[in-house]
Amino acid sequence: MIVTAGCWIPVLGLFLQRYHNMIICIGAFLEAAVYAKAEFRFRLFAGEEQKEIELIRQLRQHDYRNERTIVFGKDSEDLVPIVNALKHGSINHIVCNERMVLQQHAGFRNWDEQLPGDMVVFVCSDEVLGDLKITKAQHIVHYSLPPTWSTFTRRYACSFEYYESPYLASEVRQAKGKPSSLVLLNENNNQELPRLVDFLELHLPKVSEKLTKYAKRIRSIQESARIADGRAVSMLCTHVLGLGVCHNMRNCVFRHTLTADDMATESLPRNGVIRLKICHVFSPAHYAVRLEAHQSAGMNDWTMLNDNRRYMVQDIAIQAYYANEDRHVMHGEPHRNELCAVYHDQNYSRCRIVNYIESNTDNCEVQLQLIDTGRTVHVKSFALLHLPSQFRQLPGQAINVRIAALVPHDNEQDWDKTAKLTVRQWIEEHENRANCYVKGNVLLALRDTLWVDDLHLAEQLEGVKTTVTTKRVGATIISKQYGISDKKSFEQIRTIVSDCENLTMQTLRLEAETLNADKLDNVEEEQFSSDTERTFFLNQTHSSSSKESASTEKPPDDALKADSFLESESKEAIPAAHDGASRIDAMLECEPAVDADLLNTTEQNTTVSSAGSFEELAMDVEQYRFDALLVNQAYNVMIGHYLAPDNFYVYRCDRIAEVDSVIKEFVQDESKLKPVQNPRLHQHCLVFYENNYHRGRIVKLPEPDGGTNEVEVFLLDFGGTFRCDRLYKISDHVLRAVPFLAIKGSFAHIQPPNGAAQWSDDVSDAIYDKWLEKHNHGTMFASVMRVVPWGAGPERIEGCNWY
Repeated sequence: MIVTAGCWIPVLGLFLQRYHNMIICIGAFLEAAVYAKAEFRFRLFAGEEQKEIELIRQLRQHDYRNERTIVFGKDSEDLVPIVNALKHGSINHIVCNERMVLQQHAGFRNWDEQLPGDMVVFVCSDEVLGDLKITKAQHIVHYSLPPTWSTFTRRYACSFEYYESPYLASEVRQAKGKPSSLVLLNENNNQELPRLVDFLELHLPKVSEKLTKYAKRIRSIQESARIADGRAVSMLCTHVLGLGVCHNMRNCVFRHTLTADDMATESLPRNGVIRLKICHVFSPAHYAVRLEAHQSAGMNDWTMLNDNRRYMVQDIAIQAYYANEDRHVMHGEPHRNELCAVYHDQNYSRCRIVNYIESNTDNCEVQLQLIDTGRTVHVKSFALLHLPSQFRQLPGQAINVRIAALVPHDNEQDWDKTAKLTVRQWIEEHENRANCYVKGNVLLALRDTLWVDDLHLAEQLEGVKTTVTTKRVGATIISKQYGISDKKSFEQIRTIVSDCENLTMQTLRLEAETLNADKLDNVEEEQFSSDTERTFFLNQTHSSSSKESASTEKPPDDALKADSFLESESKEAIPAAHDGASRIDAMLECEPAVDADLLNTTEQNTTVSSAGSFEELAMDVEQYRFDALLVNQAYNVMIGHYLAPDNFYVYRCDRIAEVDSVIKEFVQDESKLKPVQNPRLHQHCLVFYENNYHRGRIVKLPEPDGGTNEVEVFLLDFGGTFRCDRLYKISDHVLRAVPFLAIKGSFAHIQPPNGAAQWSDDVSDAIYDKWLEKHNHGTMFASVMRVVPWGAGPERIEGCNWY
């Protein structure tokens, strides 16, 4: 009997224990480590020196004299810091690199036979990995990751005979220590880490969330670079967008990682109702459409989204242009993501090259997306026509719309053809009737994809201003058992989009702060014109930095201050970021710097965490997200708290209804309203203010002898602080369902009158009363000029954005 499986599942382990003559056949040495339940551990560092210190700590925690340990580097140059660290730590070792003749050493087979107490550390480079005869190493330390995945898996051959199947009878197994694998990571390991994390997610029950996020950031930057130079298909995989996962990722040519370029632009609706024209039905849950109008949440009026007249005029011009065959110019060698034209379905259409076979570009098959209808077609490369610049200016008119949480019956990846034809018939019959249109409520948005709750086939009744829904496509599909509802898959998609949005905003914020910091440095440099003033400025800076270094020499006893100390050390360890990859490295919460003086104390602790087969040793701090704006974009806002023209808070009108809905749902069950007994600084809570419940953050505690229990609370969705004693515990869902809406603002291009340094209360109030108040009812729009960097003072609200 032969039993095969695409990946390991626990039931296979139970099956193996039923008989005594079972054999497990695996495809890689790394899999042997996983099935033997070896312990996988990772450490993240910002510099090379910290890796050396951690290497010594690892060797002393796992006594290298009694537990066979091998250390891998990429090449001979990579072994230099390893050997220096071992010599400095007086650790016995032998080195194997490309300069050695392995035949003379019999592949170092004798190292496997060293007895406990006489063992030495074996240091090896990947250059000679294929000639090694070592198979019994208990611990593997990856000082650096190799350039290829196959080399990384080959390293585990050095422990192959040490591993034992956990499914053998207990009396057959030998008494051995648990095998382990430690990977030391820094900014030079970006290329290899995502593949490693993918493998761990496939085989281990739980992988560190922070490591997973870091791998996603790296993968996103790599994907952007591959798309930019045409090495990757720009179109996202339809299974990822529909199910949240692609089960055939290895063979799928489409993209599975979101990048910053995939984020929705401000011209796309992110909520409310859209009216649309369906151009093509890909599946019962996926459509190519043209957006016609948008109705904001809580509004009755429709806003037109597309100027159909401009597209109609352009289409006529395109047909007239290509009607003259003398104007036909071949597009030439195809490149992914390029625009061109093609003759299809009795018309000339604008299209984008999705993919092609690279072996023969003169006569290869090319996959195209018609950007004005959304359809996908395949043609030969010689059929592509050059698209003149005058026809490239208008963006593509088609966009993808998906019905959220609707998947094929029995959780299959592909839809039944009968279901697709049935849905197409429903829509054609509906759109051919007078006064009928299609609409849907927007739940989520990407640059070229919108998710809606359902497609509502609506009809405007004659004689009365009433619209009725004649059919809900998604609900009808479920009722006819063509498909099923799967909310879990949509939540997974929402998480993927949210993670990418967070990464994008962090990157933009880091760029803006770096740019503004450079500008401020230049301004300060120009202000100090005399030598005396310049000397004073430099001395002041030096004094400040001296105080900072003095404050980090010894961590305070207080636990809260100790956390601040670690955070400070982590930030100092992060290198300067200039390119995309470095910016992501800078955003990673790196391992706190390890002081060599503290190493002796740490080494005495020889315990190894047994929390699971994977352990990522780094601090993590709970973070919640504030709403963010894009520079050079305009937003419909309201002022939530106003003090002066350079100190006020706004929130977006189109998002406040989401917050109200989440809070209302939470407070409906009064049993959830549990008072906060012992308020803590920076604690999130629900506060009762002006007859309503609001999300808040405690920013100041009462004085010990102040005679009052009121704390100072910052309103996370409106801005501003107030004193309150009605605080209630808040759920994580309420905090995360919608980003905190408060955004700090300052007016650009205006200064206090008469050269004053600050705005007076009278002038500030007059500006609000005369110009702002009358528009603070939903008719105010804010145009974002630039990001303002927060200072480090007590007024700073952690995470809040300032524009």
